[in-house]
Amino acid sequence: HDGRHPGCLRRAHLRLRHANNLRMLGQHADAEQQLTVAHQFFAAARVGDPALGVIYQEFAALTEATGRTDEAAKWRQRLQEWRATSVER
Repeated sequence: HDGRHPGCLRRAHLRLRHANNLRMLGQHADAEQQLTVAHQFFAAARVGDPALGVIYQEFAALTEATGRTDEAAKWRQRLQEWRATSVER
């Protein structure tokens, strides 16, 4: 699929939810893998979906939980930038 197919979008949303559950269970490596795939989909499809903001929040929480505070700060910055551009749309 080219990323615009409704099934692809559903799968990306499911990966995002699954990543959140894995993070909450402390399965950080698996959560990061799921988040990475979901992020790649939304970024490639250029979908103006609120899920992209959630992905940034999840990456910030995940990297904070794994002690990567510098990386967490970068994800929080991306979230702020995304919010600023989302308001302009």
